[in-house]
Amino acid sequence: MTEAQKRTVENKAIVKDVEEFITYFDGTQDNFLHGNCYWFAQILFERFWRFYPEVEVMYNQIDNHFAVAILANDTTFLFDASGCIGPLDSQNWVRWNDYIRIEPLDAARVYRDCIWHMQDTEWKELGPKARKEPWYFVKRIS
Repeated sequence: MTEAQKRTVENKAIVKDVEEFITYFDGTQDNFLHGNCYWFAQILFERFWRFYPEVEVMYNQIDNHFAVAILANDTTFLFDASGCIGPLDSQNWVRWNDYIRIEPLDAARVYRDCIWHMQDTEWKELGPKARKEPWYFVKRIS
């Protein structure tokens, strides 16, 4: 078996491993694909970061969607609650930790609207510092 064939077999095993774990969430995928994708990405991250060399929570600003990227040999695969959504080959995906630094105002919006599902009144209760300087808010909770 050539090295390329070995990598292909290993990649398939990694994808199968992650997808088998995702089956534990059968019946809940719709919830994690429509409004709680960040939380599912965190579940996948916590489950797999110890076993694979590179696992990252990724964010796609265009689709407003979170997934986990797992490096398998020379290919990075993306996973969400639906399973493997393909190799990481799009420029639309960025590491969430990088996005917080690159786009702090939008990251604060994502935290408020998509992760914590906060209402305007709850956001206002955080105080003027958080409303005027969303980056301050994001730094406090990161």
